[in-house]
Amino acid sequence: MPLTRVVRVASLAITVLAIAPTAANAASNPDAVQAKVNSIAEHLSHFATRAIIVNRPLMEMEIPPKVFAEQAQLLADLRSLSHAPDELHRLLRDPDPKVRTIALGALFVREDPQDLPYIAPLIGDHAATISDLHNSMRASFPIVPKIDSEMEGPQTVGQVASAMIQFYLEATHVQLAERANGYPIPEADLSSTFDRYWAERKDRAHCASWFLVKLKRATRQTEPVPEQYREDVDAVLAQIAALPSPDREWTLLYALFGESLPGSEYLVRDAALVYAAQAIGPVDLMKFLLLQPFSADPDLRFTQTDPRGEVFFPIAGFILNHAPQLLRPGDAPVLRAHAFNNPQLWQGFSSLWVAASDWLSGIDSPAKGAAQLKADFTLFPPSSIPWSQREQMPLALELWRLSGAGEKKFLVDWFYGLSPEQNPSLGQDFLRAVDADARPDTPELLTAIVADSRFDSTNWSVLVELLTSAGGGRSTPLVPTTEIHSYMPNQHRSDEAVVFASWRNVLRRRYGLPEQPRPSAQ
Repeated sequence: MPLTRVVRVASLAITVLAIAPTAANAASNPDAVQAKVNSIAEHLSHFATRAIIVNRPLMEMEIPPKVFAEQAQLLADLRSLSHAPDELHRLLRDPDPKVRTIALGALFVREDPQDLPYIAPLIGDHAATISDLHNSMRASFPIVPKIDSEMEGPQTVGQVASAMIQFYLEATHVQLAERANGYPIPEADLSSTFDRYWAERKDRAHCASWFLVKLKRATRQTEPVPEQYREDVDAVLAQIAALPSPDREWTLLYALFGESLPGSEYLVRDAALVYAAQAIGPVDLMKFLLLQPFSADPDLRFTQTDPRGEVFFPIAGFILNHAPQLLRPGDAPVLRAHAFNNPQLWQGFSSLWVAASDWLSGIDSPAKGAAQLKADFTLFPPSSIPWSQREQMPLALELWRLSGAGEKKFLVDWFYGLSPEQNPSLGQDFLRAVDADARPDTPELLTAIVADSRFDSTNWSVLVELLTSAGGGRSTPLVPTTEIHSYMPNQHRSDEAVVFASWRNVLRRRYGLPEQPRPSAQ
């Protein structure tokens, strides 16, 4: 075991040993819990509801040091109190709204869904409680001597409870929570939605969305994930790994793809996700893609009327992008037959289904698969719609993965046919995906792109990606990063044409091609 892992495990063990007696004492001494909560309620000036829910610290520069220290201590107190759930349940009925609020916070940080039925009844509690505190929306963050009105505001016990329940509902991506888009859901709607939510989950030992909640709090929804949060992330992943299969694998996919930040690549290696999906097997993966039942977990129930695209499409994209590793050649006709059905047609996902189908067909006959892929470009003709060319991207990538530089002429012509006006970053996206695939013949494709006469028309984003790809493995970049950033789009630099021409010659030299005369400075 690596030394850092040994230290981490040892530290965790010491922490558990240190906390355990305190938890036992708290659980066996209700009066001590009541006294501690009363003391916190008496002296607390703010209760930063959102920061507590998402487990993301407030900005120290925006808050007076005394208040910042108070909120840090509050989080420590809530975690300490969380070891006495029975007493916290009782304190939710305390006559003091501040006590009820602190009990809510201590229950929430437990991350135990079994506490939700105790939290939900307080949605209708309109009693005023401790003031809210949150980060401001200012563009600059000066150190301030006091809190301004932009950063604090009144709140009720019900608003605190509602925000906690809504956080769990958002993890399921139910339509009501999605429409709210972070704004509070009306009390009646929230209560009835939670009743339905809990009726489906009350008898379950685990649900996929519960681990998404844990992972969102562990990562603080930051990208990349800071090293100080890694232990929290590892703990959640270990909990998922302890689940029985196939719930373990489905929960991992759901938790990693169920939120846009951070991306799955910041948490788990792609190979590990492929391994997990392979453990599920092609039969259930195809059921998932076709919106057929495959699990008893209500979070893994997707239908035509409610595919919950925020979860379905990222997982489907992962499966289809790894189709040769996860599906069977015999699945190709099925994918093609459903490529233009909803919801993939509505989402602009059809080309990915077609590309995966062609790639699977190409396993037995690469030449036949490549021919079909090239023919299928006509299914998604360029038009005046700005994003139409993006639908051809999966076909181009699958053609590259199937045939590599053997199709460089076709791919180069397609690449230069992209409209930089309609899709300024599409060429860059293609090059980035090619670079990530790391095929041994990648330099041959890049050389063909640089050698083409149309290379002189490439925009900033394409040049930057080519410089990055061509400079791979070098200790110093081909062009200084500061120089690249100073010529970002819309900088209106008068010497842009001259500088871009010099970058192109850098790339030509890199690939052993003759340089071209640079234009004169204007």
